[in-house]
Amino acid sequence: MLTGKLKTLLLLPVFVLILACTLSIGKLLVIAVAMRIFLCWSYKRSYGKKKFSSSLFKQSVFFMAMYLLLLLVPTIIMHGDVEEIGHYAERMLPFFLLLFVADEEVNIWNTVWAGIAFSLLIICVDTVPYAIAGQVPLRGNFGWHNTLGGTLALLLPIFYFGMYKGMLKHKFVVLGLILVTTAFLLMGLTQSRGALLACFASVIVFIVGIALKDKWTLKKINSYIIVAVILAGSFVSVSTFLGLNLNRNIAKDGRVVLLKSSWQMFLGHPLLGVGLGNWREQYDNVYGVNNIEKHIDSPHNIFLQELNEAGIIGLSGFLGLLGFQYYHLLKSARANISSNMTKLQWPFAILLTYIVTLVHGQVDYIFFQRSYQMLYWLLWGVYCWSLTYEKRLR
Repeated sequence: MLTGKLKTLLLLPVFVLILACTLSIGKLLVIAVAMRIFLCWSYKRSYGKKKFSSSLFKQSVFFMAMYLLLLLVPTIIMHGDVEEIGHYAERMLPFFLLLFVADEEVNIWNTVWAGIAFSLLIICVDTVPYAIAGQVPLRGNFGWHNTLGGTLALLLPIFYFGMYKGMLKHKFVVLGLILVTTAFLLMGLTQSRGALLACFASVIVFIVGIALKDKWTLKKINSYIIVAVILAGSFVSVSTFLGLNLNRNIAKDGRVVLLKSSWQMFLGHPLLGVGLGNWREQYDNVYGVNNIEKHIDSPHNIFLQELNEAGIIGLSGFLGLLGFQYYHLLKSARANISSNMTKLQWPFAILLTYIVTLVHGQVDYIFFQRSYQMLYWLLWGVYCWSLTYEKRLR
């Protein structure tokens, strides 16, 4: 039987790992692993072989390896940047580290929520001064405004799902609502339409999940739809008044011709693509010569980017990986909604974050950034751990 003190100590590496990925602090990754090794050595704990012998872990590794392999083949043939594939593999590391530092006998969900909530608080506190100073589009200490907006959009579902699960005591709920509101407003100031759209999509899926779980009446569903429409309309009006330019025309800012150029690039290199990392050169010199946007690195769509740089071969590996992940996430969500549990369970929160990545990926290429991918794989590690933990409780 684990004591309260030991449980707390075993959760510390998880908390540190969450901070490492959400705040992009590489040294904390090493510290988290070192803490786990020290605790296992001090308290004679095993590293948890069940996590690494589970079918979900093995299947995850298989699809991850196939994705990288099907990227590698076209990249070598088309003289692309092979080193970039190494970067993709490196960003998968949090998946393995989470399973390594998370103990099989200790529930980590509260710690995951606490780590993400603390990170969200730090990002907001750090960014607010830039917003007050009038930085537009807002990026704070992030290198790019879409990176800040995308990171906030990715962290918010876990936080508000935790509020739904009662992680905050009643006297702190107001503080939680203030943090959510602040994060949302800062996201608006980034002028990242993709981040706002993705966050809105996750909220819609969350509400639909609650409606299905609680068997809402049609009248109640319509009421929420009316409130959502009013809030969305109000936000668009206020953002326009503030000059955020969130409703700018996608045709005028060059996105339509960008997508057309991407399609022409696919037609020119359908099977193997142009090679990983060669998109910008091909766009500037061949397919996007007369376009408005110049010197960009992506068609602003994750599927088109894979299709353009690695062709049908590379895209098939990417679709296989995503299909595998969403199959399990939706399967868990369906079982959750049909169960006798009074509320949605934590794995549903991972589905919400993955909805963010999927929607945001249709209008931007932030998915392939280092910090974003590390968060993505960290959360998949949390999901895989949760299934192992649930099986142990049965």
